[in-house]
Amino acid sequence: MGFFGGWFKGLGALVLSVLAFGLFSSQAVPTASFTMTPNGNPVVGQTVQFADTSTGNPTSWSWNFGDGQSSTLQSPTHVYLGPGSFNATLTASNAEGSNSSVQPVFVSTNDTLRLNLKGNHAFTVKLQATDQRTGRTGPGQAIPQNDLFGYFSLPSLTSNPDNPEVFVKILDGTTINGQFWVFYGHLTDLIYDITVTEVATGFVKTYHKDAGNSAGGFDTSGFHATATPTATPPATATPTPTPTALSLITVNLAASNFQWDFTGGGPSFTFRVGQPYQVRVSRTNGTHTFSGVSALGWPATSFPTSQPVLVINFTPTAAKIGTFGFACTQPSCGIGHSDMLNGQVIVAP
Repeated sequence: MGFFGGWFKGLGALVLSVLAFGLFSSQAVPTASFTMTPNGNPVVGQTVQFADTSTGNPTSWSWNFGDGQSSTLQSPTHVYLGPGSFNATLTASNAEGSNSSVQPVFVSTNDTLRLNLKGNHAFTVKLQATDQRTGRTGPGQAIPQNDLFGYFSLPSLTSNPDNPEVFVKILDGTTINGQFWVFYGHLTDLIYDITVTEVATGFVKTYHKDAGNSAGGFDTSGFHATATPTATPPATATPTPTPTALSLITVNLAASNFQWDFTGGGPSFTFRVGQPYQVRVSRTNGTHTFSGVSALGWPATSFPTSQPVLVINFTPTAAKIGTFGFACTQPSCGIGHSDMLNGQVIVAP
């Protein structure tokens, strides 16, 4: 009896230990998160480093880069082969379940820095350089670093696409003087011009650097923050004031060299709910046609000689929030038509 009593007592202790281990060592579902370098604004052909920062001890990872490509590495790299807006998604999993995190990625053409996108007041930056010794000219190649800062190399003049020659930084100084600030500098004696475009308004400023100039420059005025009116409650006997209408913003959309381009910012543009726009669709060359965006009431056109520009007056509503594609529908527009990049109209709050 003592033998069996001791045997059952030992077995009971073993069962309790197993149960306790199962109860107190079970994992939680992970919380997915990640970073990317550059953080959201790369250019076509640039290697983007995605880094898993998930918590909760995930054991497997599934990435969807938004362009039809994927990975199961913990921290993969990826190269986007065309410009546009994409959603990068990480799903982190363990034995208890899975969780996903999504971040937007805006890919620009490789001659364009797109800065302050995450600050919700985007700018595009381009550079044109001249070698004063030979007279040769060429565009800068963008090398984004983060949302506020990036470089340009000058491969058409130096044959070195990886060597930074000019830097540009745009900061939000609106809390100080109501303006966005532009800074630029260089490691070259070449002549160059930097063109900065405010995406929301199309307002453009150009900064020039002469040959041999060893200093950079800065501009703390010229790009104003959009003021948000503060409503004052009316007195009992005072009628409700009529809200001031927003100014019309003109957006140019052109088909050129088998690519769509919104006001120099690439084939994608974000329209804000309640803001009136006049969209002017045209073709710079070729025989391109415009498919229209039926969900938004944008008509298709073939750009006849009698009507080279299609004018669309458009004020997006909350019911139209989303992403809408458009394309060239001319099957005979010539060699390279298969490379015609589709565009995106994004309606956001």
